[in-house]
Amino acid sequence: MATEIFEQDVFVFLDKPSDKDEHDKLLDTLSDLGGTVARSINKKTTIAICNDNSLTSEIEKAEKLDIPVVKKEFITESITQSKRLDPKDYLLKNDKKRKDMDGDDTASGATTNGDTKDDAESALKKAKVDTYKAFEPGCVWCGTLMDLEAGESHPMFVRILKFDEKSLTLEGETEWPTLENSKSKFRATIKDGVLTLDDYEPIDNDVLEPTVYVLKIVTNATNGKVTLDGKTEDEKCTVKLMMSKKEKIVHLPFLTVGKECDGQLVQDFAMSLKVTGRKTEKMLEGTIDWTSFSTKTKFKGTVDGNTVKFTEYEVISGDGVDLPVEYNGQLQSSTSPDSLITGDYKLESGIAGKFTLEKA
Repeated sequence: MATEIFEQDVFVFLDKPSDKDEHDKLLDTLSDLGGTVARSINKKTTIAICNDNSLTSEIEKAEKLDIPVVKKEFITESITQSKRLDPKDYLLKNDKKRKDMDGDDTASGATTNGDTKDDAESALKKAKVDTYKAFEPGCVWCGTLMDLEAGESHPMFVRILKFDEKSLTLEGETEWPTLENSKSKFRATIKDGVLTLDDYEPIDNDVLEPTVYVLKIVTNATNGKVTLDGKTEDEKCTVKLMMSKKEKIVHLPFLTVGKECDGQLVQDFAMSLKVTGRKTEKMLEGTIDWTSFSTKTKFKGTVDGNTVKFTEYEVISGDGVDLPVEYNGQLQSSTSPDSLITGDYKLESGIAGKFTLEKA
């Protein structure tokens, strides 16, 4: 369970719960997280929860006491992210102020009258560029999937590994902590302010089934934060996601200290490459075991984007190999996850050939 993220809060629920059992569970969770729930609005109330705009009298009463009236989503998202989020991002009245990523110019303060037309187009273009930053490699989205038939909710994480801004296509992984920590690969496209995400292949197990999500990209006009709001293609589940953090992407992540790659030269000489050092992102060193010769050698090299170059330069034990040998390999982008390198090798004597390395 997360820390007591609501220890300073006194909640009051303005609208009646549609599901009493679910509401009782939520109250228990709030208590576990340090929160207090009051029966009615008072001076100690810090947050009012309401999803119904029609409860004007109760809403006005809260606003007179400067109590923020937020949607229930504020609680569920805070629980999902294990931290108290900003209530201002979930204000009930903010719904009317939101705009789509492909929305009108007035939402960003631009107009299209007279000489300001160019400024409006520039502002809209900048807004879209800012939005795309939330889809750059390393961005991690988190949120909740609600299964409407089963009445269950599951935290969902979307990790973006590749983004082509020209074609507006993405690749990455989804993670499901409550479904046996399952992971799957996805590919997605952005068109007309909608992200269509195809969760097409499980990585770790077969718990997940291929699923397509249709998610509207929504930008909050007040703070500029971007959310994804939509449902599965079969409309059996709803999804709400927001960008939570950006991680550093390491090229060729399987070539890190302790990782091993099994490979083979085209001439069928079996080799086992092991990385023993990666002092910087671009520097690489390790050993190669030649099982056919009972020989072990050292190598040093570099990683540059999807290209890896290394030189086999010293025999540690055994014999039967001529050194040095230069290797020039390229990550095969058609593989997913990225785990296959193919390329050329060349000896000083002029002998050359092909090699492959695949994640063990």
